[in-house]
Amino acid sequence: MCIRDSAGITWDDGGYPLVNPVQDAPAGNQDFIVSRLSGDGQQILYSTYIGGSGREVWATAGTFYRRLRFDQDGNLYFIGETSSADFPVTHTIGSFTGGANDIVLCKFSPTGDLLLSTIIGSTKSDMAGAIDIDNCGNVILTGTADSDGFMLRDPFLTRGNGFLMVID
Repeated sequence: MCIRDSAGITWDDGGYPLVNPVQDAPAGNQDFIVSRLSGDGQQILYSTYIGGSGREVWATAGTFYRRLRFDQDGNLYFIGETSSADFPVTHTIGSFTGGANDIVLCKFSPTGDLLLSTIIGSTKSDMAGAIDIDNCGNVILTGTADSDGFMLRDPFLTRGNGFLMVID
């Protein structure tokens, strides 16, 4: 159940404020929470859950700062991991087979619209490392892929489990 207050902010049963939510309740046992405040910190611009029926993990200790970036237009990008086969996807990148953990890439507009949500992974456990946005707007991801069949294009190494991916 959600409650809407006089300021137009919706609060879920757990007391978390939701503004322009993409998803207004958790779908699983641990979902991502994405919130953006105004520059002065006085207003919630958007706040939402996003996840599937499994478990979503945004970051582990020491990796928080490497897993989110803003582009020159103010769009928020973040990466994490999911075990949810039903994670909400707006775009697909390559073929996806689903494993124990897979990488999630999401992009939110400055007003909280979900512009991109995709899963990157293969048959076992794949983990996000870091994200960056270059001057041309390309998304650069790093991480580890413990799976055979992880999507490779023009690899300069064919063994080991680290990867660097550029998405235009």
